[in-house]
This record gives sequence, structure tokens and C-alpha cells, in this order.
Amino acid sequence: MKLGEHKKWLVLLLLMGGVAAPLIVWGIISVPQNTGEQNPFSHLFSNLENRDSFSIHGNVELDATCAGAGGDGLSWETAYVLENFLIDGNNATVPNRLGKGLFIVDTTRYLVIRNISVKNAHETGDGIFLWECDHVNITGCGFFNNQKGVMIDSCRNVTIEGCKFWGNSWYDISLVGVYSSRVSGNEMLGNGLETNFHIGWGNVTIDPTNTVNGKSILYYEGQQNLQLAGISSAMVILFNCSDSIITNFTFSTKESGIHLANCTNISIQGNHMVDTGQFPLELTYSRNCCLSNNVVQNSSGLSLYHANNTTIRENTIDRGVSDGISLVHSDGCNITGNSITRCSAFAIDLVESGNAMITNNNFCSNNPGNISENSDINLANSTGGNTIYGNTEEDECASDGTNPPDVGVPGFPLPILLICGSLGIIFIIKQKRR
Repeated sequence: MKLGEHKKWLVLLLLMGGVAAPLIVWGIISVPQNTGEQNPFSHLFSNLENRDSFSIHGNVELDATCAGAGGDGLSWETAYVLENFLIDGNNATVPNRLGKGLFIVDTTRYLVIRNISVKNAHETGDGIFLWECDHVNITGCGFFNNQKGVMIDSCRNVTIEGCKFWGNSWYDISLVGVYSSRVSGNEMLGNGLETNFHIGWGNVTIDPTNTVNGKSILYYEGQQNLQLAGISSAMVILFNCSDSIITNFTFSTKESGIHLANCTNISIQGNHMVDTGQFPLELTYSRNCCLSNNVVQNSSGLSLYHANNTTIRENTIDRGVSDGISLVHSDGCNITGNSITRCSAFAIDLVESGNAMITNNNFCSNNPGNISENSDINLANSTGGNTIYGNTEEDECASDGTNPPDVGVPGFPLPILLICGSLGIIFIIKQKRR
């Protein structure tokens, strides 16, 4: 065989590799992948009696639901008890119009909910939703494949203890405006705990026996001079604390990061947050805090809500899934020396916020959807009085080591080229030996 024919065979093999590569990739991604992930807690609730979802509105309906059970609901010693049943949205005999497993509203009777399981409540529903309720103990229950496992909104004297959570699409436990309540000993395999301080909060205990994917939740209320450094945890929450330092923490997938509420003079510095999802670093109703030298990647960025006089300096925010830095009702903040790149919305967004110093920040490739003419700093909803200078816009973003730099057309699969090239060389050598 002539050398020209050898080259033809080599080219043919390379072309075959080019055709085979996308077919191989397509075959891999199109075959259903069995990850083997199963609910590790399902056996704990396997023998419960099935019942449909239901709701209770007020003490009168609660009295009727628990009539004949032996208690009167007037104290913990004589509390009503709901226990030993399963609510499975996939086996419902009546439509679940509320989208909740168990929905309880506006009750003040003492109520214990124990050894029940709620799963598949609704694609937008919660396992248990308590709204404006007092004196409820949720203990030893399981919540699987709901939107949120347990949602507590505007309640007092609520306990959630010893429960199991798995496969809930949003959060396992969501706390909004709770008082004199306790969360203890819960095991969450999912997105963990959500805290919302916007409508009030106080005298809450969230102890470290709660775990999210094996890591503890650290909660501090009413403390001063904390020195928190490098502790393995899924979430750090400070409420009504002051004069403290949080440093050298690392948060990753399904870990919620650092949340402050009603705090003063807190320094958050040198922490690393990657793939954490929503709000890895959030300040609410806080003031005179400093966020410095933190790295936030593939997450929602830094969120300030009623957080006046905050200093945000020399942080690195890359590939934010929303704004890099979001200020809402936060005045007098100093934002300087930050690197904010490849965020899906603005680098810095001021909403009902003003008198900010925004200086010497570096931007690159933010707001790819061109939300407004200015892709980096959005002042459309600012209250004014801002000072802005020395900020720079780079044409090409540096690689962070986790993703390749933008190169335009994706590269051809190198392994396929090497394999086909090697086969071609072997083929030519054998032909020459003949």
C-alpha cells in the first residue's frame, strides 16, 4: 500500500472518530443513570396507616378532630395528639387542593404531632405547614419528597425534634417569624434549614444536634465577642449578636452559609462558599458589619436587607446565579475592591438604597441578558446620593480553575482523537511491514 493510501486511511479513521464521538456522548447521557439513591429513612415509617391530607382551621376544628382522644388540649400534660399515620400525595383518594400534607392555622391548643410521615405532598406543597399557631410539638416524624418538609410561619412555642428529612426540593425546615421555639436533633439530608427574620424572631433555640448532610447547624442568639473560626458546619446563624468574628469557614453544595439578623459589628472574613445555592451570605436588619476577603462561586452572591453602613471589600464573587451584591433598604454601604465576574444579573444592585460608596471594583461579563444598559451597577431603583469611581470592566474574565476560559467553539474530544490517531499509526506500521 502506498504512503498516500496510508494517509487516506488515517484521515478516514479520524473522520470515523469525529462521527463516533458525539454518538458515544449521546449514548452515555441518554441512558438512564441509576444513582442508587434511596430514602434511608423509609423503613422507619413503613407500617403506618394511610390517610389523605387535611387541614385544621382554628381551635374549634382542632377540638373536633381530636375529640375522644382523651386530652383537652389545655396543657402539655393533656395535649391533643395526632400520631401514627402516613400522608402520601401519590395515594390520595381526594384532591389535595391546598397542596399541603397537614395544614394547621390559628390554633392555641397544646398539640403533639408524632410518628407521622408526609411524602409527595405536592410539587409546590409542604409536609406540615403551621401558620399562626401556638404550642405545637412535632416529634419523631418523617418528611420526604415535598417542597418543604416543615414550614413554620408566625408561631410561638413550637418544637421540632427528632425528625427525618430526605428529598425535599426546597428546604427541609423553614422558619419564618418564630418565637420561644426549639429545633433539636433533626437529621436533614437535603437543603437544610431556612431562616427568615423579616417579620420578627426571638428566644429561639437551634442546637448543634441538628445536622444537614452530616454537618451541624451553629446558631447563636444574644451573644457578644464570638470568635468562630473554621468549624465544620452546614450553616452559621447569628441573631442579636455583636462584636464578633466569623472566619475560615468553607461551605459547599446544599450548605446554607452565613446568616446574620439584628446584629452589630460583625466581621465575616476569609470564608469560601461554592455551589451553595441561595444566599450563602445574608445580612438582615444588621448594621456596621464588614464582609471582606470572602470567595463566593456559583451561588447567589451577597444579600443585604436593611443592613446599613456595611463595608464590603476585597471579596471575589464569580458566576453568581443572580446579583453579585444585592442591597435592599440598605444605606451608607462601602463597596470597594471587589472582583465580581460572570453573574447572571447585575454585579451590584441597589434597591431602595443610597449614599453608597462604590469604588475600585473589578467587573467582567456580568448581566449577559442585558437587563439594562448598565450591566454592572444598577441604580434604577436607588434612592441616590451614591459616590462611584475607579471601577473597571475587563473584556475577558480570568479562569478560576474550576471551569475552562471562554474559547468560543467547544474543543473536539481529545481522547477520541488520540485513540483514532493511535489506531491509524498502528495500521500504517503494519502495512509497511507487509
